[in-house]
Amino acid sequence: MLNKIKAGAQLGHYPLVYFDEAGFAASPPVQYGWSPRGKPHETEPQEHDRRSVLGALNYTDKTLFYQKTSRKITRNEVIDFLKHLPQQGDHRPEIFYVGKVPIPSRDLKKK
Repeated sequence: MLNKIKAGAQLGHYPLVYFDEAGFAASPPVQYGWSPRGKPHETEPQEHDRRSVLGALNYTDKTLFYQKTSRKITRNEVIDFLKHLPQQGDHRPEIFYVGKVPIPSRDLKKK
């Protein structure tokens, strides 16, 4: 199904945009250490910087748009990001492919 959508985008029937978000931490949330035998492991939480990124790749013209922040991404930030993507200036429907959303196996064709 995705191959058909890609083909339509390449022919100019509609824009296809891949969208995803990712979060990164400068240090892992769980620190490794040791503890005396028979005692539970204890560690002090460490401060670490978090970076989150929203990204959209226009498959048709290969342009990349992104937004970065130092906090977790909220639903409203995603909506705002998508609203502010450059518009095509016409009334063709836009198709968004969102990362981490599984495509039902019934929609996949085996080659």
